[in-house]
Amino acid sequence: GPSLPPIPPAPGPSGPGAFPLSSARFRADAVGPAGLERDAGDRIFPATEGEESQAAELPPVAACGAVALRERLEEGSVLARREDEDRGRPGEDEEDPDRARERYEARGARLGRWYDFEMRVLIIGGIQFMGREAARRLAARGDEVTVLHRREGHDLGPAVRELRADRADLPRVERLLREQAFDAIVDTAYDWVNGTPPGHVEAAARAAGPQLTRYVFVSSIAAYGGGLDRDEDDPLAPDDVPNPYARHKAAAERALFRMHAENGFPAVTLRPPFVYGPRQPFYREAFFWDRMRDGRPVLLPDGGTTLMQWVCVDDVAEACVRALDEPGAVGQAFNLGHPPVSQRAFVEALGRAAGVAPALVSAPREAILAEGGNAFAGDLYFGEVLDLPPMTETVGKVTRVLGLSPGDFEEGLRRSREWYLAQPRRPVDYAFEDRVLARLGG
Repeated sequence: GPSLPPIPPAPGPSGPGAFPLSSARFRADAVGPAGLERDAGDRIFPATEGEESQAAELPPVAACGAVALRERLEEGSVLARREDEDRGRPGEDEEDPDRARERYEARGARLGRWYDFEMRVLIIGGIQFMGREAARRLAARGDEVTVLHRREGHDLGPAVRELRADRADLPRVERLLREQAFDAIVDTAYDWVNGTPPGHVEAAARAAGPQLTRYVFVSSIAAYGGGLDRDEDDPLAPDDVPNPYARHKAAAERALFRMHAENGFPAVTLRPPFVYGPRQPFYREAFFWDRMRDGRPVLLPDGGTTLMQWVCVDDVAEACVRALDEPGAVGQAFNLGHPPVSQRAFVEALGRAAGVAPALVSAPREAILAEGGNAFAGDLYFGEVLDLPPMTETVGKVTRVLGLSPGDFEEGLRRSREWYLAQPRRPVDYAFEDRVLARLGG
């Protein structure tokens, strides 16, 4: 059969105090529910029920850090074929091709992971939007998922466990994390009332324990503090930036990457722009669809030329999942999103998703604000927290490293609209917009 390529040693810190490159489950005596065994050559390999394991094929766990997931999947498929040849089973060309291909792909995916156990994952803030979709995907593939949130109960199904805590209650959060010993944490929570300062994030990270293999922190494009075409290597917003959300996200990322530099802490950060999709918690897509549904015009501040960038909640959740699986993600930040669009183009795309041509009215932003318009609450004029100075970022690294390309923008909007139509209508008062239109003479 084909020879496997040599696997280079994993980069990262070493010596006293270095964070382990692999989970504590990978001890030399590790045999158990995870289905893992260790051979004399210190190589981890999966034990297949009823079959003798093939020990010499899989590389050392510590070496997997330098191997991209797609390469490991290919190697896993090769190993699956080799196992069949060793046992005298027919190859793909000797049986039904579709059935054989399905078997090889499934076994290749199992062998291709750098771990071969059901990961114990905690989602901090996993019941509403981005975290919810990440929890759903992880549970669907068989991982043991727990969500940490403030309220009692969730509707994610009986397979998803829950822990209750206020993120700001650091002693309780730290105790829960130490007791549970999770393999991975996906941190999606932000307190929009009180803020989530970096100390809250760092406290959770430090309490996670040495068995942790990944801490995926959902940051934001706001961490850059503004600007166009921001790259992952660009500096983040300083600690004195006035916007608390940008300040908190940037400082939390700095804390996590400082831990990574000091001891190999397995941090990954994601920087999504505006997020859209089913279960949108903000009054964003629905703001415009309400007006289209009611035959109302949509105000475009200063003609709607301001650039904005979007990403579907599905892509954020998938990036979280892939960041757990990809060894090369550790210590990296990833931008996410579709190509930037103008405010006008965004509203027109929403109209296509609804099957209507929206009535668009250009209005000077100064006139909108003079009538009491507010971008954040109250008399909204362009959705909730959407009329902001332009911020855009380059997206390419996430495809190169995680193999993730954004889904179809307009298909995502159509699915978002399906969810919107299934929700109860919210009452809308158009008096403010009528004042603006009267001021414009419309």
